[in-house]
Amino acid sequence: AGIVASERTETSMKFAKRGVSWAQREVGRSLVIGGEGCEEQEKAGLEWLNKAVAQNYPPATLELSGLHRIGLKSLGRKSQEKANELLLEAANL
Repeated sequence: AGIVASERTETSMKFAKRGVSWAQREVGRSLVIGGEGCEEQEKAGLEWLNKAVAQNYPPATLELSGLHRIGLKSLGRKSQEKANELLLEAANL
């Protein structure tokens, strides 16, 4: 199972670097979740998520909304207001 996950991650990263929004979200999410409190990895994940959000990819916008709602360490603080703003944005895409 580890090899399959590793290959999937590698494939996602290749697509993410080419600007493919679903892959950018996947890489970003993996880094944030896999980071488990590692601020540097969380920041890298947020960068990838924000690239997908910039392309108006609703699942990435929804993901970022959730991170603001729970207050991811790298975001600085919890923000229900920002979470709601992103949720509305995702709904309107």
